[in-house]
Amino acid sequence: MIMKEKLSFLNISPGFSLVELVVVIGVLLMMAGGGIASFITFNEKQQVISGGKELQGHLRMAQSLARVGETPSGCGKLSGYKVTSTDAGVTKEIKVIAVCSSGEVERNSFLLPEATTLSSDIAITFLGLHGGVTGATSIEVVGASGRTYTFEVTQGGGITAGELI
Repeated sequence: MIMKEKLSFLNISPGFSLVELVVVIGVLLMMAGGGIASFITFNEKQQVISGGKELQGHLRMAQSLARVGETPSGCGKLSGYKVTSTDAGVTKEIKVIAVCSSGEVERNSFLLPEATTLSSDIAITFLGLHGGVTGATSIEVVGASGRTYTFEVTQGGGITAGELI
């Protein structure tokens, strides 16, 4: 009798059942899916913030160049610096342009991050030594999921801190 009890104790299966494996794999897949979804949301949010901050940086550069009267070669008398946006395929191209008596001279340009755009095109000119702006407006950098980074360029030439909405 003692022998039979020992044998039944030894017959316990050391493996996992199919149901247990399916449950564990299902839980792991749900965790991985949640992690991937969170990463995609985070990445898109960071692209919108990055695009907004880069645009603010170029606006501040144009503002600074206009205030100090930085005149590029080939430019007669400097009136100011203009920042414009144009469509460049699936994204927007931002250009910083010196406005001169002899015409316009492009200073530099950059593309907003892919999957971001502007709510409306911009054409802002920072005027020379006395400051001020023509085309002052509120600017919104919008991501694919509707996240928006917004800031303002004021009539006096100020650029407000941005915020994500």
